Amino acid sequence: MDLHDTGGSGTPIVFLHAATGHGGMWQHQFPAFTAAGYRCVAFDRSADGFASDQVGEVAAELKLERFHLVGTAAGAIIAVDYTLTHAARVRSLVIANSLVGVQDADYLEMSARLRPSPQFDKLPADFRELGPSYRAANAQGTQRWNELAHGKPRIAYTVKNRITWAALETIKLPTLLLTGDADLYMPPSVRAAGVRPLRLLGAAGDVQPRGAGVPAEELVQVRFLEEIAAVGGGHDDLLGRGLAQQL
Repeated sequence: MDLHDTGGSGTPIVFLHAATGHGGMWQHQFPAFTAAGYRCVAFDRSADGFASDQVGEVAAELKLERFHLVGTAAGAIIAVDYTLTHAARVRSLVIANSLVGVQDADYLEMSARLRPSPQFDKLPADFRELGPSYRAANAQGTQRWNELAHGKPRIAYTVKNRITWAALETIKLPTLLLTGDADLYMPPSVRAAGVRPLRLLGAAGDVQPRGAGVPAEELVQVRFLEEIAAVGGGHDDLLGRGLAQQL
């Protein structure tokens, strides 16, 4: 397992990568977060066992008692899965550009209409993951994203819990549900449908127009730093307090 850890005594944030990519996808975000006083941790998942158990293994290895948990796409599904089992270990939860992994029948039916199989899965990864505005305006960024995303093979993952709206309602943590308005996986209409039940667990929802199709890692960084600016003060537990202010 490749482990990325900035070290230090700051409040830890564990970042979970999408199915496409690896822990190194967060490399451009680490400097901004460490400058704000946080300890940043990311790792490359393996296909062995439950992916959420690997989060626990990393936390145990680094002796992380409680930490903010940030996941994008499939990484957010794993973050939710971990939180359902170990909520006491999680300071706050960020679900970025993700299906969330909900298994309720109506949600699965809607998802099948939104992303018909096998056609959707056959689209190039950068078409699925990056919006048209970003690809058109940032050729260099798109090329760099592709280099990172295809640097390692795509890894399958398995979740431990059956994620449902009812299960999500049991999570009592500051939670941010974040997407860009060109996201093919979680467009604004789908995000809006999810905010009502997610608000029951203390979630704040946010659509970022300027984040339309921006890599999810960058979108998380922008929104996180906005939280820091809004809350002010020291860095410790700023994410949790910043999200709590929105409720």
